[in-house]
Amino acid sequence: MPPRRRTTKQVKREEEEEDVRPISEEEQEAEINALRKKAERDKETGRMYLDALVLVCFVVFIRQLYRYARAGSGAPALLKLVALAQTLLIPFSVTPERLPVLGPQVAGYHHLVVLGQLLLFGISFVLQIGQVPITELLRAALPELLAFSVELQRRAERSNDVELDKLERLKYPLKGA
Repeated sequence: MPPRRRTTKQVKREEEEEDVRPISEEEQEAEINALRKKAERDKETGRMYLDALVLVCFVVFIRQLYRYARAGSGAPALLKLVALAQTLLIPFSVTPERLPVLGPQVAGYHHLVVLGQLLLFGISFVLQIGQVPITELLRAALPELLAFSVELQRRAERSNDVELDKLERLKYPLKGA
């Protein structure tokens, strides 16, 4: 029986293991700084896109409120109130630094905005199920989905900061370097 041949993955893994070497404190600091800069860029990009989505969602809901106002008694009063409440909660999902008046005070309570939007969507869903096309139900879900996305982004940012701090504490002195 011929000997077993190593797979390409095994050969590559062995080559990578050979390249492992301790790095100096300066190299460690440079790596950590590069990771911090990349994380900051990613954070800003994510916030910018989510803020743009918040603005679009806000415009859609202002338009929806205008439609409800023009329709007169076409929509139930409770549905109009739910849409108004959803619209009023949307700006709380903007990046806190962009709302100097409210941002810093409510930044730690964004999870409550998510719960509020979920409750409002549930009410809207119950009021509209079977009476409106699916597009209207999806429109009603938009603020909840957006608030949830913002919350996920913020949690990922906090987690990333914690991981970078852990990495910073793992730095080791390299003797003889």
